[in-house]
Amino acid sequence: MEHVNYGLDLTRRGALFSARKEFVAALEAIAHAKDAAGATRKHIRALNEGLVALEEAAELAEHSAPGAIEWQRLVARHRTPALEGQPVDRMHPYAALQAYYSYAQQRLLVATDREPAASRALYGIARVELTEQGVGGSADGQSGPQALVLHQTALMADPMNHRAANELGVLLGRYGQLARAREAFSHSVAIRPDAENLRNLARVQHMLGNSGAADVAHRQATQIAAWAGDRRPADPQAAINFVDPATFASMNGPADVPVGSRPAPAVNPQAAPQPQQRPAPPQNVFERLGLNLPGLTQPTTRR
Repeated sequence: MEHVNYGLDLTRRGALFSARKEFVAALEAIAHAKDAAGATRKHIRALNEGLVALEEAAELAEHSAPGAIEWQRLVARHRTPALEGQPVDRMHPYAALQAYYSYAQQRLLVATDREPAASRALYGIARVELTEQGVGGSADGQSGPQALVLHQTALMADPMNHRAANELGVLLGRYGQLARAREAFSHSVAIRPDAENLRNLARVQHMLGNSGAADVAHRQATQIAAWAGDRRPADPQAAINFVDPATFASMNGPADVPVGSRPAPAVNPQAAPQPQQRPAPPQNVFERLGLNLPGLTQPTTRR
């Protein structure tokens, strides 16, 4: 889709405001097309509600310190109905954020009707979120949870989006969720192996103490990089920086922009390691935030 491709190009060039507009335009075009086909306005309405929920969640996150009163006043002014009928005065702010993120995700999935092109647009918005954080030097990490929600929503819209799976793994790893990061990287590799997701898989396997699996992924990353003309060393410890569990527990977000995705070379999928089993649904990924991520499933043939 033209809007998405142009938005990704703008993101690479650092034109983040314009890039976001292109990704939103892509989502709007998809929603309008689906509404026109069904003589309804439910898709565009759901899209607007989902985007507003994300914006208001970001505002809420800035005032979500335990014991703070501002966040409760914000909720009263917000348009997002995620907390209607809830005892906000007795609610933990992270529970409120969970409700906002869950509502945003549900509305975005309704808006896009699990359209693969929409998955790429959601992936693009997530990239903008984290790139803005890197450029601005923000240390509060509020873009991290929101980008994670967007990448996961992109995967729910299209489970074959290997780039979203790779970036999701980057975020999970940086928050100390190494087992979940391995699931995401394995999912990405199973769909379309490239030097980048194999490097990331090798790194997380190394961190988990699986030296044999790390060596396999390392060798395959080196092979694919050579085929693609990528002469960077495929060092499994150099692919991505992870934070330690203590940093994860403190809810400080990732300081770096996740590894960028490049077009993958055409290779034999059998050359890459396949996930050993269907991943089980994870528990809370952000323990303090209470954000739940359904487990990744084995990729299937695109419809």
